[in-house]
Amino acid sequence: KVILPAVIDKVGYIPIPRIEYTDDALDVIIENLALSGANLFPNIVSMEAHNFIKFSPYNAIRDENHHEFTLTLGQIQADMKDVAFYFRKKTGIPKLTDSGLADVLLGGHGMTVTAHIASSGKDQSSVFIVKDVNVKIDTLKFSIRDAKYELLYKTLKPLATGLVKKQVQRAISDAVRTALEYVDGQLVGVRDRMSEAKATEGQSRTQVLQDMFKRKKDAA
Repeated sequence: KVILPAVIDKVGYIPIPRIEYTDDALDVIIENLALSGANLFPNIVSMEAHNFIKFSPYNAIRDENHHEFTLTLGQIQADMKDVAFYFRKKTGIPKLTDSGLADVLLGGHGMTVTAHIASSGKDQSSVFIVKDVNVKIDTLKFSIRDAKYELLYKTLKPLATGLVKKQVQRAISDAVRTALEYVDGQLVGVRDRMSEAKATEGQSRTQVLQDMFKRKKDAA
């Protein structure tokens, strides 16, 4: 409840790259797609952990530990307003050109983000590594307005749904990975400051954390 809002706040505003599609029959352009961090709060958060620890009372035998977590953010019900589109039908009669605006809703079970995270092991530059981020969108619902032709909606909807799904999934995956890597960097800083303080001042970890939080609170 503390870390997740910080991660989503770091994700911030996510512009979705412009979508361009062309074939022998159609030209389609979709742009002005964006999601805000406040729009990405999940209804359900779950975490599954797998831990392996091996230790020995004898110094000659090396201790080992490895930890993996699967973090799932589920039922993210987001929407995107004023999505701009352009459509050109190049075959058949009549040949049509149209443009307009649409609102896009991530419907059904919404969007599910699954991140697979593992402890960094001997790598002291990280606390954890992001092994994989998977994004799945259940359904997309389009509400098209300012269009001239009813044919546009029927022709564009199936194609646009697939194009927008892929682009949104790619952008969200990249943004979540970046946010998690930012959190890892912050944790590395906390770990190093705790180790340094303990070595030089003999403070306990609790004292170091209390001092750090007090400084952050005073700064805020």
